[in-house]
Amino acid sequence: LYGKRIVITRHDNRPGGIKDILSELGADVIECPCIRTEDLVDRNMALRLKREIPKHDIIVFTSASGVRAAMNGLYSVGRDARIFGNSRIAVIGSATEAALNEYGLCADIMPEKFSGKSLGKALTSAPSRGGKVLLLRAEQANRAINKVLDESGIEYKEIALYRTVSECEINLTELIDDELIDYVVFMSSSAVKSFAQFHSSSLFSEFKAVCIGDATASEAKRYGMECITANNADIEGIVMAIKDDVNHKG
Repeated sequence: LYGKRIVITRHDNRPGGIKDILSELGADVIECPCIRTEDLVDRNMALRLKREIPKHDIIVFTSASGVRAAMNGLYSVGRDARIFGNSRIAVIGSATEAALNEYGLCADIMPEKFSGKSLGKALTSAPSRGGKVLLLRAEQANRAINKVLDESGIEYKEIALYRTVSECEINLTELIDDELIDYVVFMSSSAVKSFAQFHSSSLFSEFKAVCIGDATASEAKRYGMECITANNADIEGIVMAIKDDVNHKG
């Protein structure tokens, strides 16, 4: 990836994260965070989680942010990972599972394709214990899971643990206008919306949007961006999509 300038639309200070991987492959990486999360778990919310989790058969997390918000809230009211003892845990993908592992928890259900629709299908095909499903995720989250559960008649409840807020730490207009950006990596639909809020749509034909999944790609296309989509919705999938595109053009 030497000579390629790639924007990642979130902070990534973790060793071995996407910034490190792309840099090691020779890319010039620019961090331009487009969203931040606001935790909604106050004491009342934490007490609600304490009550609700034991009542549900399957607890669903769709992001690492949701896992951490839930666990921090539970700790604040004297509960820990043991509260999930009688429940199964479902996650949308490997990054969410890795966040679970930080708290000594493992996922019982994870779809092969990391998307809301696929997670919904995985929930409907999981062996039923006659229990209910609890969705723990972002405010105004993608409704793909809800649609599948509604169509299947599965009873569920939803609790918003955090919200995403638009921001843009760096304005890239000049670099994009001068055709100095090759790829912009989007890890969520929210990041696409925020990026579009701070940059003119007239610039979107000057780079390729690298999207973590179909929902994110659909949002990028809605703004007229040319997209490539990771086959696997994780960091490795993103990197492979960029490498494949570079090799194809080469």
